[in-house]
Amino acid sequence: MRIRKSAAVLSTVGVILLACDAIFYFGALPAFDKLPGNLDITMNYEGRASMLNSEALAAGDVSHAMLENLPITVQRRMYISSTTSDTAIYHEESAIAGPNGLTLKGTHVYAVDRHSLGRATAPSDATVEEHSGLTVAFPIDPPADDSLQLWDANTQNPTPAKYLGSDTISGRDVKRYVMTTEGPLADPALLQSLPPVLPKAVVELMLPVLSVESRNALETSLPAAGDMLPITYRSSGKLTLGVDTQLGSPVDGAQQQTITAVAQVGDRPIDLLPMMVTDVKITEDSRNAAVDTVRSAGRKLTLVTIVAPLVLGFIGVVLVLGGLGINRRRK
Repeated sequence: MRIRKSAAVLSTVGVILLACDAIFYFGALPAFDKLPGNLDITMNYEGRASMLNSEALAAGDVSHAMLENLPITVQRRMYISSTTSDTAIYHEESAIAGPNGLTLKGTHVYAVDRHSLGRATAPSDATVEEHSGLTVAFPIDPPADDSLQLWDANTQNPTPAKYLGSDTISGRDVKRYVMTTEGPLADPALLQSLPPVLPKAVVELMLPVLSVESRNALETSLPAAGDMLPITYRSSGKLTLGVDTQLGSPVDGAQQQTITAVAQVGDRPIDLLPMMVTDVKITEDSRNAAVDTVRSAGRKLTLVTIVAPLVLGFIGVVLVLGGLGINRRRK
């Protein structure tokens, strides 16, 4: 009788462990496959910038129309301000700093689905920007193909992420992607910081430093133009990312961005000069910090979704088989 009771106890405990194993696995994985509400990451970049020197142009100093090769730093903070069960309000703040007090800041706020990381419907009390595609990160175990799209705030368009291959950074496997953008500048905040018109006299001062095509077009059309020329802007850029293969979090990156002024002369757009050209890459300290963060998170994910379920499952199977074995011997 005791043997039967022992067999029953072993089998029962084994079945309970197997049930707990399934609950643990299917309950824990969604929790890790979810954008955390306490996300708050700051990444630093460094590089060079060139920009239009409006003071030199106004003074007629065409030879110094562009401030070239200025050293700059870029600080990018990404954080979640509030969450519901499925939606996060995600903020992305950037600050460019350079010589002579140069400071340029930008902020974007999005409603992000905490599981897919794509667009979500914002709560009624949240003010967010419309977007489509990814903003904060790639999904866990990102695909080794060109199927993902990232949101480009400058052109207000989703941009395909082209897969480049894989390598390692400090022992972490990463997947490399590149996004290239080209189109009219559509970021409302950035447009607000740029002049919507330029005096024809200022455009005439630019002629010697413009491309031959633009110079010829302006020399033909400027005489009939008004004193103030409407100005639009074109954005072109290239973003390369190294994304942790396990978690989908960016750990490496570089970006080149150009904002070009375009004069609208009649119904014809004519390129002028770049208002700003930036070329930056992540600092070594930020890259190392990002790798350390994903390494720690990766260990926890492996423990919770692989190691613990395997151990519970193994013990559960052993106990069930042990109980069955005792019953056979008793018979």
